[in-house]
Amino acid sequence: MQTKFDNLDYTVESSTNFTVDKNEPELISFSPANGVVGAPVTITGKNFSATSSDKKVLMDGLPATVTSSSTTQIIFVVPVGATTGNFSVQTVYNQLQRTVTAPSNLIIP
Repeated sequence: MQTKFDNLDYTVESSTNFTVDKNEPELISFSPANGVVGAPVTITGKNFSATSSDKKVLMDGLPATVTSSSTTQIIFVVPVGATTGNFSVQTVYNQLQRTVTAPSNLIIP
């Protein structure tokens, strides 16, 4: 960082490195691509919270029941009232709530 003091230019540098964490949660894929209300859907991703209660799935704004989860996989049940569209995963990462959206629509016939 450059700053001025008494009309002189100074450069100030940190004594330690600042690390940018690029390992945000990511939703990579899900299967099946088509499902009906009540059907299980498996999400594959990375950097989901290790704590089950820190993960929520929303479809059309409706909360879905998460039946199983890990840091790389979440299984949820398509909720009543859901229609074709994207869904999102809310998870805690580095003590902050993060939301990631599916890369494509889940088809509900």
